[in-house]
Amino acid sequence: MHFDGPQPELSNNTVSSPSSEQSPPPLPSSYPQQQDFFDFESEFYKKFDQNIIEYCKDITDNIADWAPERTIVLGRVQDIACKIFSNQQPELKQFGSLMTGLANEQSDMDMAVTGLNINDRFHLIEEMHRFADGLSEWDLI
Repeated sequence: MHFDGPQPELSNNTVSSPSSEQSPPPLPSSYPQQQDFFDFESEFYKKFDQNIIEYCKDITDNIADWAPERTIVLGRVQDIACKIFSNQQPELKQFGSLMTGLANEQSDMDMAVTGLNINDRFHLIEEMHRFADGLSEWDLI
């Protein structure tokens, strides 16, 4: 290992301080290039934050534009569930990114049918097939 600074003096297996006194390093503000970098970095993140805010607003606006269509789909799926499960009280529950506010333009509509009284796995599969058949009659799906 090579060290260019003042070498410590060795005597009796002890290390003494270097013979010349060292001044403390300069404060960061005394480095002009470093201050320029801090200014650049600060400006960069201000613009970056603004771009993210604008992007999120655009996504929110686009998702809001599709709200009427989503309402139609939700209502139609609810109607099909009520027709298929006419002897019960099915209710559609939405979940996922549209409900948490994390959706983007390509997000799907996550929904579940609740309020059904299905006692075993065989009947669950049978009822899900009936529901899938009812949905497949709709030209949209």
